[in-house]
Amino acid sequence: MNLKPNYTNYINGTWESESNSKVPIYDGGFLLGDGLFETIRFDKKNLFYPEKHLKRLFHGLKIIRINLKESNRSIINLLEQTIKKNDQDSGLLRLMVT
Repeated sequence: MNLKPNYTNYINGTWESESNSKVPIYDGGFLLGDGLFETIRFDKKNLFYPEKHLKRLFHGLKIIRINLKESNRSIINLLEQTIKKNDQDSGLLRLMVT
């Protein structure tokens, strides 16, 4: 019996189950290690300081010259959807940009 949950992930514009999630072979993060991540805590379905995390993320992306065209609001919305789709009350989200 498999007791490990099958989480839903948002990858390259689509929602995928954990078992179906794939990173493209030519992704810069996979090939070259180019990318950044932010780990964001949430409790009672509320993100802790999302704007602060995104400010740090965008600052780092600027330094390594990765242009993320999403707005803070749309990223926060995706993070909130991730919490909802996975029916979690508290935990950690890892936002990865490659």
